[in-house]
Amino acid sequence: MAHAYEAYHAEYARLDALGQAEPERIRLPANAKPGVVARIRKNFALDRARYFIPLATRTNLGLVQTARMWAQMVKQLDSLPHPEARAAAKLIRDVLLKQAHRLMRHSFADPRAKSRRGRNSRRAGGSAWSGCRPRRSPTRSG
Repeated sequence: MAHAYEAYHAEYARLDALGQAEPERIRLPANAKPGVVARIRKNFALDRARYFIPLATRTNLGLVQTARMWAQMVKQLDSLPHPEARAAAKLIRDVLLKQAHRLMRHSFADPRAKSRRGRNSRRAGGSAWSGCRPRRSPTRSG
């Protein structure tokens, strides 16, 4: 991970120098103040160098939703094959049990869903929508 940050800082420095050497690449507005020019040049370099930052960095996220939606999200996380997703589902469920204990009984993965999904996908050649029938428009009689 340290190598990715080193690459990020090196690329940022290179792009910042490029922005100073070739200002036409940044497309600065005419009559821009020095502060605006510095901010645009910085953003030019940051926007292009950010891809070196690894996805594994620690991040905070805040979600506000109803208890029913929390239960649905925990159920979906619990149904994924990844151990990290299941661990996250358990942690979230443990916290939500204090507030929405009745809905949390619906937050466990449905063991039948996997077999239903597989049966439907085999029936129609592997399509995710294989179990769905198209709606028919009502016919008019006479």
